[in-house]
Amino acid sequence: MEACYPCSSFPHRDGSVRARRTTTATPSTKAASRAAGFSTVHAMRTTLIILAAVLLMAHQADAQAQNLSSVTLNMNTGAIVATFTNMDALSTVDCTKFTLQNKATAPTATVKGTGTGTISATGNTATCTLSSAALDTVKLNSTIGNSNADTFLSIATGSGISEPGKVPFGGTVTAVNATVTKDTTKPKLNSASGFARLDKNTGRLTLNFDEPVDVKTLDTKNASFTLRDQATTSTATYTLVDQAVCTATFCTSGRTLTFQMTTRDQNGVKAGAPGLCTTSSNCVLSFEKQLIKDIA
Repeated sequence: MEACYPCSSFPHRDGSVRARRTTTATPSTKAASRAAGFSTVHAMRTTLIILAAVLLMAHQADAQAQNLSSVTLNMNTGAIVATFTNMDALSTVDCTKFTLQNKATAPTATVKGTGTGTISATGNTATCTLSSAALDTVKLNSTIGNSNADTFLSIATGSGISEPGKVPFGGTVTAVNATVTKDTTKPKLNSASGFARLDKNTGRLTLNFDEPVDVKTLDTKNASFTLRDQATTSTATYTLVDQAVCTATFCTSGRTLTFQMTTRDQNGVKAGAPGLCTTSSNCVLSFEKQLIKDIA
């Protein structure tokens, strides 16, 4: 039998022994294979480690991006604008989760938002506008809404604002102080509520304003009331002789003030010139602008 290396022998059917050549890798070939395998495994491990690091960094970035950076409050319009470093660009926000407060922690005055608000196209600002009643509450409370020192915004969980990754915003977020635009809108008599009402039976004169007025600035002594039959060219008039009284029962800071006329002025109105205040069409009230000032 021909010798071979390396060989393995095996019996044949006829009893003879034949050799079969086998292939054995040389030491250099084995080393190369091991090196190639190690490189492949190492590359896969490196890729997985990098991918895990990227995912971890993305998660951490999202968590840190959830930040309310600034707030503004417009006391003329009641608009609250909250600016974030990052958040989902949702279409609406639940404004009932917005709370204005006079302190960052342990506030003594709070006013909650109402309804729904909007989110900017860029997704970084959320705007909630206070209802007239809520804005009045802020204006009538001297401890809130004056400056960023006494005006803060907190947002509860469930507002609809989220950072990328859908992590809900709110709950444990520290209140952020707001930059306040002061109220510069001058109060006017409100036509929607029927400017004024004269009750000739009780002698009460009621004024309805379009925004809160400050009863502490009331000056009926130097701002008398005059009733006229026409707004411009009046032919019948009556100016109250006595100072109308605005009691605490009917006169508090707000949109409505009710004055009580004296008996002499009640009789004067009733016995006034013909055609004066017999109906609403011939009863016009005028008074000096210093009668009362805005609450702001």
